[in-house]
Amino acid sequence: EPEGYIFTALLLHTILKNWVASEACRRFSADRQSGALELLLSTPVRVTDILRGQRLALRRQFGLPVLVVLVVDVVFFLLGREHNNIHDDPWPLLWLACMGIFIWDLFALSWVGMWMGLCSRNGNRAAGAALVRICVLPWLAFALVMMCVGLVAMFFGVSLPRWTNDEITPLTLWVLLSGVTNVFFAVNAKRKLLAEFRTVATSRFDAGKSGAWSRLSGLFAKARP
Repeated sequence: EPEGYIFTALLLHTILKNWVASEACRRFSADRQSGALELLLSTPVRVTDILRGQRLALRRQFGLPVLVVLVVDVVFFLLGREHNNIHDDPWPLLWLACMGIFIWDLFALSWVGMWMGLCSRNGNRAAGAALVRICVLPWLAFALVMMCVGLVAMFFGVSLPRWTNDEITPLTLWVLLSGVTNVFFAVNAKRKLLAEFRTVATSRFDAGKSGAWSRLSGLFAKARP
């Protein structure tokens, strides 16, 4: 069944995205806690060289798995098209969109994961935060748009737009939402890494307590006799 191919491919994509996010966050988070980043920044090595090295390491680690998943995607596409006699436009476009967003998400996760790992004490939480930004928010935005269209049609007694029954337009909407989200968070993470890497890497986690908590602690300290 075509649905089985799609579900399996999405499952493989999700597993690899989780893996990439975890590895992108783990290295900087661990090195900052151990003080390795602070020692590295005391050498002539530039921030751009550190980021390039981290991205090269991710590329070497995940290059083959990504290639394998893409080959599996192509096989599923060909099997679904041959066994189910699918020759209409949505089927090739669906697989092309899924494969394109898969690669785009991995690219964005590498940047967002590095930034979140640098800022976070816990690598797992940083990976979760990166995945929410890149993988979850586009689906939530897509569901919100579709829900708003349905609610407007229901409350105002109008018929649903023709594109809601079309297979290509919702797919295009999902691709656009994913693309905009990836560009926004990836560009923002890259900008912060280039501008604030040294400051964040050399700061202590204890200094990152929220201002409200610090003020509350100070009030309690003053209230003691």
